[in-house]
Order: sequence, then structure tokens, then C-alpha cells
Amino acid sequence: MADILFANANSLFDHTSGSSKSIRLILQKLAAIGNNVYAVTGCTSDSYEGYKASTRIWNQSKEKENNNNNDFITRFNYNGIKYSLIKTRTWQRNLLNADESENIYRESLGVINECKIKLLISWGNLLLEEAIFKEAKECKIKLCFYLVNPTYKGRKIYLFDHADLVITDSLATKSLYSNEIKCKTFVIPKALENNVNFDQSNSEDNDSKFEKNCLFVNPSLNKGLEAALTLSKYLERYDPQARLIFVDARGNLKSNLKYLGFDTSELPKNIIVTSGYEQTNELFKNIKLLLLLSIWHESGSRLILESYSRGIPVIAFNSGGNSELMCEHKNDIFPMPLINSDQNKRLRISEWDPTEMGNRISLLLKDPIQYKLISKNIYLNNSAEKQNKSCEKKLNELIKSIDAL
Repeated sequence: MADILFANANSLFDHTSGSSKSIRLILQKLAAIGNNVYAVTGCTSDSYEGYKASTRIWNQSKEKENNNNNDFITRFNYNGIKYSLIKTRTWQRNLLNADESENIYRESLGVINECKIKLLISWGNLLLEEAIFKEAKECKIKLCFYLVNPTYKGRKIYLFDHADLVITDSLATKSLYSNEIKCKTFVIPKALENNVNFDQSNSEDNDSKFEKNCLFVNPSLNKGLEAALTLSKYLERYDPQARLIFVDARGNLKSNLKYLGFDTSELPKNIIVTSGYEQTNELFKNIKLLLLLSIWHESGSRLILESYSRGIPVIAFNSGGNSELMCEHKNDIFPMPLINSDQNKRLRISEWDPTEMGNRISLLLKDPIQYKLISKNIYLNNSAEKQNKSCEKKLNELIKSIDAL
């Protein structure tokens, strides 16, 4: 067993970030199998909504403290992890003030010096992160790079040269970085929460009560907003009962629509826009299909596993690690559209016909009785318990390998 530290400015309580949740659940699993796990983070997040949730947790913890007069840090234990949560005035990681960066840095060094840290897990290439990495390296601590983001490709970053091991979530991402990674790479299955709600009460066996709700999370250009708009127009014509639920957890929809020359008032009537949900069960409530339309490298989307563990089929483009996670549902994987990069170097769809995907969606949602059978079969083969056992097995292998690195 080992003493493990995660140190980064980004909050692990950011519900709008799949990566934050994935890291948090991995750390919880590491604690559950007997390791001492510490996490030093700020409140910065992928969105203002995620930041608000993290600062609320900071305030709640601070109110319970009796002897901590420090006005920027709160320490607490949660699900086996010993947290040091540092208050920040901004939600954006790259806009941290000098004192906030120093608070995160000093607290990380404090944990390193006071505890027998064996492994530091993190990501990023800001000066703050590099400073923590270098300090850990000086102390002979092994560095673990959590690598699930495609944007590091072609860049010069500290961890490519100095990480002792890499954690990723798909063979596709391991292959993507095969020329940059110089150390052992572990492909770790994602962990899931144990309170997964599989509820077919809304899947009644008659058409009048069967709602054809398709979930589309974080609508943006990279996530396939253009494809979703095209698909909505197709379904509006050929399957008017189908609805697309756009969950705008990061608040980017308006600016992305503006970039495309649209306004939210011009959205097709079969699109319903909601804000984010802190609880995953609420996110998937009354949902019949997940649409994963990313046109960039989708490393190993936890949304696929969250959907399958609830018996919800997934429709996706063949991007990144999607085909690995959906290998038993090949009829639901579709070729990528033709992609180009516009004058601002943003990924755009230049050509795509939604007919094949639209027909597949209509087929899956055509018969409530048949859907219920499909849903139950997906759930039985993709339980959270099964997924978590796979994750724990790989994490045990990782811990056993540390001394040999």
C-alpha cells in the first residue's frame, strides 16, 4: 500500500467536468483498497457552475471547523480522501492570482513533507503544476500523469519527459500519445458511483407514456453541436416525438451558437435546454438515449459507462476510445463526419448526412416494449459493480508496480 497525493488547482468537486469526477472516484477506490490518499486542490473548475458547487463545499466545511483560523484553506475527510481545499476568487484555472497559486503550492509541499508520499498524481502544464512536480521529483516521489485530454498532442510539457507512469482511460489515447510517452502506461477502467439508479418506471409499455428524450451534454463545437443541430432538424421531420435535451452545464451554448451565426431563440422546437445537474441520477432521469457526437478525440467518455450502467443506449461517432467502450453495440457507432479546421483553428463539420443515425435512433425508440428489453440487457451487462471491480483490479496492479519503477 502507498501514500498518494493528488495536487492541482482544479477542484475534484466540479460536477461539470467528467475528468474531475473520474479522478475523484479513482482516488476513492485507491483509498478503499487500503492506501492513504490526500488531495490538495483549489476551487477552480471547468465552469462557473462547477466553481459555485466547490465554493459551497468550502463554506460548509469551514463552518464546521473550530480551530482553523486560516481564511483560505479548509481540511476535511470525505469518502476516504483527506482533502485540503483552497479557496479561490476565480473559477478559471489559468487566471489564478499569485497568492492562490502559492497557497496551493505551499499546502502541497506541506503534505509532501509531513506524509510519506510515494506517488503524486496530477496533470497540467502551468507553472504551479510544474513547480509541484519538480518538488516531488526532488523528494524521490514517483510522478503519475493522468492523461485523458487530446490537447497535449504536439506540445512540450514537463510530464512527458519526467513522469514515472501514465494513467489513461483507453487504448486509443495510449496510442495517440505513443510518440510522447516514455514510461509505463496503465489503461484504467473508470470507476462509477454505487448509487446508480436503474429505473424503468417511465418506460411504460404504451406509446402515450413513452418519452423519446435524447441526452446531449455540454453542447459545443468540439462536442458536436453542429451535428446535434442537423440531427434535430432531421428528427423534427421524420420522428417529431423525439426530443433532444441539451444540458448546458458549462454555459457555453449561447457563445457557440453565436459563433455559428445562430441565437438560442432560433433552436428547433424539439430541443430543450437545461442547466447542469450535480447528481448524475438527475442528469439521466427520463432519458432514453445518450448522444455522444464529439468531433475531437473523446478519450474514454464516462458518459458512455454512466449511460450503460442505467440501461440507456448510446449513439456515438467513432471518435477516440468510443469504439472500445461500445464494442458490444457496434450498430450504435457511426463514422465521423468530414471535419476541417476553420480560420480560428476550431474544429468544424464540413459534411455529414444524419439519415443513418436518425434512422437508428428512431428504430431504438420505436417500440416501448422492445426498448425495455434492450435497456434491461444493457443494464445487466454493464453494472456499476462490474465496472468497479475492473477498476480496482487495475489500480492494485498499479500500486504493486510503484516500487519497481
